[in-house]
Amino acid sequence: MTPLIIIVLVLTTAEVSATICNLTEESRDNQCYGALGESLSFQLTASTSDEKITLKKGAKRILNFKTGEDWRSKLHQDYVNRSEFFNNGTFRLDKVIEEDCGDYQLETYNSEGAMLHKVNMLLEIQAPVSEPVLSHLCLHHGESVVTCSSEGDDLQYSWTLNGQNLTRSVANDHYQSSVIILKSDVTGTLTCMVQNKVSSSNSTIDLPACQALYEFCMKK
Repeated sequence: MTPLIIIVLVLTTAEVSATICNLTEESRDNQCYGALGESLSFQLTASTSDEKITLKKGAKRILNFKTGEDWRSKLHQDYVNRSEFFNNGTFRLDKVIEEDCGDYQLETYNSEGAMLHKVNMLLEIQAPVSEPVLSHLCLHHGESVVTCSSEGDDLQYSWTLNGQNLTRSVANDHYQSSVIILKSDVTGTLTCMVQNKVSSSNSTIDLPACQALYEFCMKK
């Protein structure tokens, strides 16, 4: 008998995290993540006093100006029309692209030219998680295979059944993969959650009883 495949999308929720990379505090391991195609903010300074701000990506100088000056005239041409600097010291980058990833360095100086602080940061860009699609396959012995299909970078999977984490009593041990095998006669509300560093999404299906489906098919 040919296994029966059911593809159902009952409920889906998705969220892309609003990312702020804080460069106001020195740290050995400054790393930040941005979502491809979304906005990304750099918190460059927490002070509104006179400071000279220099932000570089590798050898490229993105910004180099004193607070109160026209920052747009000191902006690198690659960032024109997709960036904004605010009075609270935040530099926003819109429509992030893959080429924005890399090593960044911020230097701030006081009005006398003395360096206040210097911060290095590694920025990684990830494609957001797409809406997961769940497919349900009934096997001959009443077991079922559920596949969670999604797109994005560095995807991590987790599953719940009726709001509880999966256990060996209902499924195999691969609870953090995109494919799980459920034991026979397992029914209920199954949710697949997919996430990475910049976004998350989940989809839910109501599991049918595989044996009942086979009996229905045989009657047909």
